[in-house]
Amino acid sequence: MRNLFILLFVFALSLGANAQAPLAEGAFQINAGLGATRGAIPLSVGVDYGLMPDITVGGELNFWSYRNRIVFSEYRFTVIGVSANANYHFNTIADLPSDIDVYAGLNLGFYVLSSSFAGAGSSNLGLGGQLGGRYFFTDNVAVLLELGGGTFYSTGKIGVTFLL
Repeated sequence: MRNLFILLFVFALSLGANAQAPLAEGAFQINAGLGATRGAIPLSVGVDYGLMPDITVGGELNFWSYRNRIVFSEYRFTVIGVSANANYHFNTIADLPSDIDVYAGLNLGFYVLSSSFAGAGSSNLGLGGQLGGRYFFTDNVAVLLELGGGTFYSTGKIGVTFLL
């Protein structure tokens, strides 16, 4: 029982850590997450760069795949995407604590869709938007929640961010 209290105490101390959000100018962070979409759980890995105060730019790789059955046939549907994004972070104008990061932005992606059903496949450009937030529970690690739309990839994402 004593070990549990010590563990909870250390965890509580880490929640109050003084992270630096949003991303500092010239700094990088890596994001990884799981998304939400119809029929699959998309995976994503991305990087953000602090371009100037309150503005970041970055890129992301996305992948999702699922199987479905139509009549007596089974097929696989796969989407692979690469996208660029730009975000404005509201920390300064909203006077948010340094362990919270709230942002909104746009993304432009190129997506390759393939299916084993009758050789179907295509590629598309997608313009989308995102609204997200991070909570830094240590100086270098945050949980990430993002809502988005307008792309083939995902309607939302939950994940983790690592400051480099």
